Amino acid sequence: MLYPLATNWLLKSKLQSITLDVDSMVKTVYGHQQGAAKGYNPHKPGAKSYHPLLAFVSELKLVVNSWFRTGSAYTANGICEFIKQINAILPPTINHVFFRGDSGFFNGELFDLLESYNWTYLVKVRLKNLKQLLSGQHWIIVDGNPELAYCEFTHQGANWKKKRTFLKIDQIPKDAKKSVNSQQSPVLSRQSSVVQKFKKESSTMMQYGWQSFQSIVFRLWFKVAVLL
Repeated sequence: MLYPLATNWLLKSKLQSITLDVDSMVKTVYGHQQGAAKGYNPHKPGAKSYHPLLAFVSELKLVVNSWFRTGSAYTANGICEFIKQINAILPPTINHVFFRGDSGFFNGELFDLLESYNWTYLVKVRLKNLKQLLSGQHWIIVDGNPELAYCEFTHQGANWKKKRTFLKIDQIPKDAKKSVNSQQSPVLSRQSSVVQKFKKESSTMMQYGWQSFQSIVFRLWFKVAVLL
């Protein structure tokens, strides 16, 4: 269900930039409910459920779109059409949208769409060959936290039209501590403006794993992508 009244609320808010949080949820059902089906269900494995898709404007705690889906629907099913509907009701006063989602939305087609709208985005990364991609990377210390570092690398996912830059933020790996401590590379002593902007824009990043520093981040500024 699209919420066209959201346009009026956004106009009244006078916001020029919004954070759009998109997520799905699993609702277990019992009996023979229409549209219910077996799918991913972490709470009741094997039970039938619904798997709705929801979008919120974080600044206003406002629901702007929701789709009712069967329990067998994958997280990202229909996500591009879902986003197109939202973009169609955004007032012209909104000049920047920051999209956030979990790894279920790690989807090249979605990224292409968001970039075509010039939206920034933050999505948890899902890669099978992650360990191989991180092997031998150069790590850079983040100012104010000597135990925290990041590395950057480029990668073109399957069926992607282009390479994208990934940023891994983590506690300093053991194999990187020697080079970090010896300051062999001048780049190790500087704070990345990308990391600074990432931390500033994602002030609620705790819910996405910022505290544990165990996620991968992927960014493109300004067609921007930041994925955690």
